[in-house]
Amino acid sequence: MYEIDKIYRRHVHHELALINEQYNLLNKEMVEAKILSFLSELGHVGEESQCYSFWDHSKHSVEDLTSAYMQGLHMLLSIGFELKVDHLKDVNELTNRQSLSKRFIDLYQTALKLNQTYQFTDFQDLVDDYLTLGFALDLDMHQLFETYCNQYEQKD
Repeated sequence: MYEIDKIYRRHVHHELALINEQYNLLNKEMVEAKILSFLSELGHVGEESQCYSFWDHSKHSVEDLTSAYMQGLHMLLSIGFELKVDHLKDVNELTNRQSLSKRFIDLYQTALKLNQTYQFTDFQDLVDDYLTLGFALDLDMHQLFETYCNQYEQKD
């Protein structure tokens, strides 16, 4: 089990440090912009994974894939902040037999659904699907989460 809620809480703290106190309404334009940014980052993850490049047999860089995935995670958590999500459910590593291409397409569809509904359940589905993608890409999720937490560690 990975402690995504723990990471999310640190992300919220980081976001709160960036905004002013007048922020209290759902800003749909900001959510839309962040969803578009997430989709862009997701595309970058797809490019780095080369899952759809059946014609290209070169190896991808694990570092570049990890960096792209982390940028997507950052944007995903930022969407949660905009939606005023209080906490996230932890996700266990799941076995999913879908092709990587299908997973990416499903993520795009879930993100577009969230852009219409702004509902927590759709956001949680997006988080679950993104983490499951990370598992399928054989990323070291424990190391990713540890790195992410350290980026926003409180400096006392």
